[in-house]
Amino acid sequence: MKQAFAEKHDFDFSVSYVHTSVVAGRRVTVLKPVNAFALFGITIFEAQKIAKSINVLPQYICTITLITD
Repeated sequence: MKQAFAEKHDFDFSVSYVHTSVVAGRRVTVLKPVNAFALFGITIFEAQKIAKSINVLPQYICTITLITD
């Protein structure tokens, strides 16, 4: 199992701005895409570190998608 996390893969990263508002008494969360980029030949651990460093920012969220081609 540890070897699977150490293997090199290709990943897509999507960074979105989190905007919340109140509509008709209900809280609505909207994700607005800000940027997207891809990195090739990195491990799962490295991808998680990159996403975690972006998710530290208060109004941004980073999602990771594995590229399977």
